[in-house]
Amino acid sequence: MPALHSRGGAPFKAAFCIAALSASRFKPAIWPFYIRMIDNGKEKKAALTACIGKLLTTLNAMLRDNKRLSPATRKSSQFLQ
Repeated sequence: MPALHSRGGAPFKAAFCIAALSASRFKPAIWPFYIRMIDNGKEKKAALTACIGKLLTTLNAMLRDNKRLSPATRKSSQFLQ
C-alpha cells in the first residue's frame, strides 16, 4: 500500500497532536478524559496520545454516521478553573 504522503505520516501526526492538545484543554468530551489519565499516573505525552485516539474514533464515527460535531453545551472556561 503506498504512503498517504511523500513525507509519511508526520504531517498527519503533527496535525492530530495540535488538535488533541487543544481538545485536551477546551473540549468537554476530551478534557475530563485527559485529566483522568493524568490523575491515574499517566505521563502527559501518553495522555495526549490517548486523546488523539479518542479524537480519531470520534472523527471516524462522524464520517460513518454522516454527522457534524455538536457544539459544546458549556463554556470552556468552566473546565479551566
